[in-house]
Amino acid sequence: MKKTFEIQEVYDPAEDRQFKALMIDGELFDFGFDMEEVRRAKRMCGQDSFLGKSLKGDICQFFLESLSEVLGQTITLAEVNAAIKKGYWECT
Repeated sequence: MKKTFEIQEVYDPAEDRQFKALMIDGELFDFGFDMEEVRRAKRMCGQDSFLGKSLKGDICQFFLESLSEVLGQTITLAEVNAAIKKGYWECT
């Protein structure tokens, strides 16, 4: 079974802004991230590049775990990027 993967512009009325988001089969993939928490964490990291990379790694890991749960199988970041490029993910 194939699931379409697209990056589309969406509007967030709560933040009154447009942003790019992953759409799977035409539905927004919202993995429940609170942007205010991310801003707070970034402020806490300050200029420390190690903490900044660690924060990005944690976000990436959470994204992949959430996406894997939705798809019902494990997916890597390279596979996500390939699916976006092809326009679909081939589920097994």
